[in-house]
Amino acid sequence: MENGCTFALEIFRSTILKNIQKTIMTEKLFILNGNELDSLKNEIKEIKGLVMDSQSNSSAKVEGMVTADVAAEMLHISRRTLYTWTKKRILPVTRIGRKCLYRKKAIEALIARNEII
Repeated sequence: MENGCTFALEIFRSTILKNIQKTIMTEKLFILNGNELDSLKNEIKEIKGLVMDSQSNSSAKVEGMVTADVAAEMLHISRRTLYTWTKKRILPVTRIGRKCLYRKKAIEALIARNEII
């Protein structure tokens, strides 16, 4: 009986070892100590900051102009409705590349024109 248990344990052990080897071969496992992990986290934060800065610098910053998202929010309408109004020339737009910018004053004037007293 003891030989049977030993044999079963040996098969179990070899199966586990094979599974571990498959995992190591198919998955890229990294073992990091605390300092390495902290260093990696800091590098990721730094890269994220650089990406965010480059994105904010690349978008057009024009005084008195807002993006479609902000314009739609100011008017309490969907972006789709905003684009429909733009197409119907209800609200003028300035296009810079693929970006649509709206004048804050034009949005405020549209609100004032449609205000019911």
